[in-house]
Amino acid sequence: MFVIRVSFIFFFLLFILPSTVFSITGLEMGKEEEEEEIGKELFPDVLREEAVARLNELGE
Repeated sequence: MFVIRVSFIFFFLLFILPSTVFSITGLEMGKEEEEEEIGKELFPDVLREEAVARLNELGE
């Protein structure tokens, strides 16, 4: 019975806690937020370039 309790606590600490889950999966905390911010910064640039290209096509 004691072994079952100890193993349950071990697996709880190993697999349930967020820090160990992130370390096991290779994800870093806050990495997704950084990727979203980078995407927000690049998206307007892509739109601007596309708009300029279309205006240039219309002007020709």
